[in-house]
Amino acid sequence: MNTISTQYPTLQMGAQGAAVKTLQQLLNQRVSRDYMVSVDGIFGAKTESAVKAFQYSKLLRKDGIVGPKTWQALQTNMPPAMPVIRRSSKGEAVAIAQVLLKEAGIYKGVVDSNFGPQTEVAVRAFQTAQSLIVDGVIGNKTWAAFSGLAAYLAFD
Repeated sequence: MNTISTQYPTLQMGAQGAAVKTLQQLLNQRVSRDYMVSVDGIFGAKTESAVKAFQYSKLLRKDGIVGPKTWQALQTNMPPAMPVIRRSSKGEAVAIAQVLLKEAGIYKGVVDSNFGPQTEVAVRAFQTAQSLIVDGVIGNKTWAAFSGLAAYLAFD
């Protein structure tokens, strides 16, 4: 069992208390100055905005809800392990890659969670730009480069 997920409750807009103060303290250690929040124990709009920016920077679903994956990333300051994805892959990891590629101006297709030919072309272009092995497959090194891009986009 994950001790982080059992130690901290799921938090979202409107939550109050000590766990929110802990969240706010961790956010202030992890986000840029523009996203720093008051440590007041109240999960308001500014805290939600900081959570979303942090989630984006760590390749998490940007929903503003602090669940086990967000708590883990806040504790470790690392994105979660991501799967290797390639052409014909489907799911949330593909959507995350498509969003990042789109926001970087590389992907012109629809964010549809399907790793098709347009996504592969965009991944290859990204890998070329990052001086990675150009294979069209998103593995650890490409995810690491995506994480750097996400942090830049979230906090710049």
